[in-house]
Amino acid sequence: MKLSKQKVIFLCAALVAGLLIIQRHSSPHAFKALPFSEKLIQRQITRMKLSRMQQLINTLGIKDGMVILDIGTGSGQYAYQFSKALHGTGKIFATDVNPEMIGYVRAEIKKRKLSNIEPVLVTAQGVDPFYGRNKYDLIFIAHTDIYISDFKNYVRTLKNYLTPGGRFVILRKKAIPAFMLKDITNIKGLLTEIVNERPNSPFYKYLGRLQLPARQALASNNIPQQLKKDLVRCLNNLVFKDIYFYENFLRKDLPKNKEDFFKTDLALTSDEKGYLQEAMSGMDEGNLLDQRGALDPKKKDTRYYFLSKFSVLKINQTLLIQRFRPYLYNGHSPYLPGGEISAETKNIENTFIQTGYTIAGEYDFIPYDLLFIFST
Repeated sequence: MKLSKQKVIFLCAALVAGLLIIQRHSSPHAFKALPFSEKLIQRQITRMKLSRMQQLINTLGIKDGMVILDIGTGSGQYAYQFSKALHGTGKIFATDVNPEMIGYVRAEIKKRKLSNIEPVLVTAQGVDPFYGRNKYDLIFIAHTDIYISDFKNYVRTLKNYLTPGGRFVILRKKAIPAFMLKDITNIKGLLTEIVNERPNSPFYKYLGRLQLPARQALASNNIPQQLKKDLVRCLNNLVFKDIYFYENFLRKDLPKNKEDFFKTDLALTSDEKGYLQEAMSGMDEGNLLDQRGALDPKKKDTRYYFLSKFSVLKINQTLLIQRFRPYLYNGHSPYLPGGEISAETKNIENTFIQTGYTIAGEYDFIPYDLLFIFST
């Protein structure tokens, strides 16, 4: 059975989107947070160091005196930055369902001497009554909306607590887009590279089967449509099918700097190094040379399993694009293909529009986030 291009793209995108949204549909509670751990804290700190924080502050237009609600604050990394941007004025309510996280934030704001942050422990069931006690200029959710069940009613209720002109902000991890034919800007150059790929190359396993038809197509100066489809399919199989592909590039003696974990002579931009570092921080720190335990959903907490799998898919795609970068379209960032608007992105837009919001802005925050701003 032959699948259309649109169906192939949909299936690949659904694979990743399914990993991200399964928590929302499988949990009877509003939140099912990851357990408190030093690993989780370190991951959030790493993401903050790599993020475009000043760009985010500027885009959100944070001004002195604003009241901000930071839902799912975790270790409070965004709350601390918002506090600095407010110059000690206004108020930030940093909420979480995990009492250990709230305890951590309390200790941090005391250590950092931040007087305008109030940590609040809220219920994991629906919209906590606390939220209705205040009016907010900005409601901010970073990377946790996927854990909220009945999200539509959740944002509909919170709309009542925004000030006139207030905004609801979602910071969401980018989905991993599947490659499409339009992402290949020099197909002859790419096929020539594949023809010359050696059998001992990690890429040969998935691309070697194309060597004979590629050689024939180049010789005749005619590239059949079927070969183009097979090429795209092979690129996506390498990223999504073999989640252990990245192991071919791990150093045996891991250095301290995570961006140097990979024994590759492919040049990485600073953004790509950060992207890999962030991805690695989501994996099992116990044994970075063997992620097979973390990637077994039967043996590990499934929430960590999804985090680990999403991370290795990002790493696989980065390595592939680095290998064939001269022949690929860079898309909106140095390492992601062009892709199309994902089903999940469209779902976020529809959820807010259907609950009375309007889209105030959407931004691509390199290296790994999408920012959605909605107003009432």
